Amino acid sequence: MSTKPFKTRSEIRETKNLDASNVYPIALDIGYSAVKGMSPNSVFCFPSFVREQQGQMIGTPRNTDIYYRREDGAIFMVGEMALESLSSKDTNDAVNTLYGRNRYFDPSFLIAARVGMAIGMKNNRFGGYDGVKDIFLQTGLPPAYRKADTALLIEALAGSHKFSIKIGNNGWLRYNFELSKENISVIDQPIGSIYSASKNSDGSTVYGSDGRSFIDSRVLVLDGGFGTLDIFSVVNRSIDSTNTFNNLGMKAVFERTCGDILQIHRKEVHVHTLQNCLEEGFVKVLNKADRSTMSADISDILLENNRRICESALNRIETAYNDLEDYDYLLVTGGTGAAWLDYIHERYRNMETLEIITGNQNQPELDHIYSNVRGYYIFRALKK
Repeated sequence: MSTKPFKTRSEIRETKNLDASNVYPIALDIGYSAVKGMSPNSVFCFPSFVREQQGQMIGTPRNTDIYYRREDGAIFMVGEMALESLSSKDTNDAVNTLYGRNRYFDPSFLIAARVGMAIGMKNNRFGGYDGVKDIFLQTGLPPAYRKADTALLIEALAGSHKFSIKIGNNGWLRYNFELSKENISVIDQPIGSIYSASKNSDGSTVYGSDGRSFIDSRVLVLDGGFGTLDIFSVVNRSIDSTNTFNNLGMKAVFERTCGDILQIHRKEVHVHTLQNCLEEGFVKVLNKADRSTMSADISDILLENNRRICESALNRIETAYNDLEDYDYLLVTGGTGAAWLDYIHERYRNMETLEIITGNQNQPELDHIYSNVRGYYIFRALKK
């Protein structure tokens, strides 16, 4: 396994998705590492990183280049190009701003959310937002945070939105729309996971091997994100219990990897700049004594830390949930969950009463990272 699957992807996929008759639904999963989105005509993802542009744009833009322009003319780089503008030692962007829970009113959060909404509204061969229907934004939060944070999240996203975006070599597109508080919904994150696993793309229900829908069964949801590992016990349509582990997500894997790179190669890399090393799987190391450089392979370091964090996470889960013997299904979702899927299948291969399912199983052409946002979208699109 290479390091490339660990890199946050940047893509906009034109697709015809289940529509809603009364609103224009946009689902966003505004994660610590990436913004994932779904709308009637697209599925998309870009890194949750924003940086103000310094200097003039030159050269030919790539398809993944995203620019955001404020009404006062200030321009910001968004996503992959913003990450690639950092050096390996760059610490100007505070970790708490990037990965802290209380980020809703940081300007970067609003910019990332606006770009997500704009992509979801943008016209393509499957249509786009025509201004006739009201925009409805569907998102979610972990149950541990939803009650306390829902009002804050809605306050941050509601109101008047005036800005412009530029994607790739295309021209600037200006957006000017209102999003009312009544048209923002925040649901429990596991609802997204289970909806995605239990619904076909047309909204019809998928049934498990026992003839019941997953939401009517005993399901343990393992939602591996970047900042947190969220565990949800769902029994007969009710969220029975939840656990959130702050030190067992992909951020922990990256932190350990950065520490090992520093110890082994004497190369300082930070969590948010490690992304720039994952495409090729190596870091550039400078020997100051003779001014020579070398490319140091980091794949073994990353994969070993991924295995160790996964093992620690599964140990914690088994202790908290009676070795999983009370569940019919283990639903694995999220980008970190995808990175652990092979380990999970191997670990529980002899448990005949436990079936491993994934959040993207009903639309496997979509990556695991879209599982929650796909569930959010279908949940909203089916609402009348």
